[in-house]
Amino acid sequence: MKKTKTMQRFRASPRQQGIVLVTTLLMLAVVSLLVASMMTTSASEEQMAFNAQSKNQTFQVADSALNNIINDDGSMFEAIDNGEGGSSSLAAFSTNIPRLNSESVLEYRGKGVAVGASLNNSVTYQFEAQGRGYIDDNSTFNDADDEAKTLLLQGMYRISYVKE
Repeated sequence: MKKTKTMQRFRASPRQQGIVLVTTLLMLAVVSLLVASMMTTSASEEQMAFNAQSKNQTFQVADSALNNIINDDGSMFEAIDNGEGGSSSLAAFSTNIPRLNSESVLEYRGKGVAVGASLNNSVTYQFEAQGRGYIDDNSTFNDADDEAKTLLLQGMYRISYVKE
């Protein structure tokens, strides 16, 4: 059988045998490492996004509960009736989202003098308001199984011009 020029052109020299296989395996290994790295990164980023969303939800419901208790005169009078250091009842704030809970409480801190007011014509009642938001199965704030939680504290005061 006579060898043609075409067959001679594609014949590998003895030193080059297997180089294509080794190069292909190396490239396959590099691509596999890149894919594995991207999958790990993607899973981490998804978990970070979920955590950020949970924290944002708890913050929003804690803020809503805080605003709710601040605007509730009944809670304010209840805290005053319980004396200095006394608190109002724990008020739950409905979110209508499963496992997302919120609550608030108002603590009476005592009397003071309003800024710019005369001692004889007004009394300032000082309070600390707490708003709590949390994701939990058993509706108990700050226990071991809270998945995310936010506690907001806000000082406030009310001025009364009514003599006691």
